[in-house]
Amino acid sequence: MTKRLFRSHKGVSTVISTILMIMVAMIGMSILFGYVVFYTNDYKANTGSRVLEQLVIEDVCVKDNKIYVWIYNAGTRENLGTDVNFKVSTLYVDGAWVANVGSDAGDNYETVKFDEKIVRAGQHVLFVGAWLSTPGEHYLKVVTVRGSSFEVLFTS
Repeated sequence: MTKRLFRSHKGVSTVISTILMIMVAMIGMSILFGYVVFYTNDYKANTGSRVLEQLVIEDVCVKDNKIYVWIYNAGTRENLGTDVNFKVSTLYVDGAWVANVGSDAGDNYETVKFDEKIVRAGQHVLFVGAWLSTPGEHYLKVVTVRGSSFEVLFTS
């Protein structure tokens, strides 16, 4: 019986095998096309690179009803293979919006208002906001224009 099975040279006809190969190629191209469309739509909406944003909150200081937030953009070519710049949209402390002040703190850091300047890769920036401080632990949330958010716990 096994000899008869191996002697039989019948297989799938060339027409059916050609149709199967065309179907496999069409399914593969459809999956690839769907991925490319989804990927390009993210970049058109300016959200595709938000996964690359690397923001480091270096320090938080509260003084005279102002909050000082030192930020570093770690999205450099050495870390990611490309420079990724971002723009800070707003700051929140314990879920409450922090108003822009943007006054100079007399430091070597550049002081800017939120949403006014692009923070370049490898750049240190100081943001100053108006906030009525209360003693204790608080959560600071930094949100970028692309929608990334970075949180840190600090004590005032």
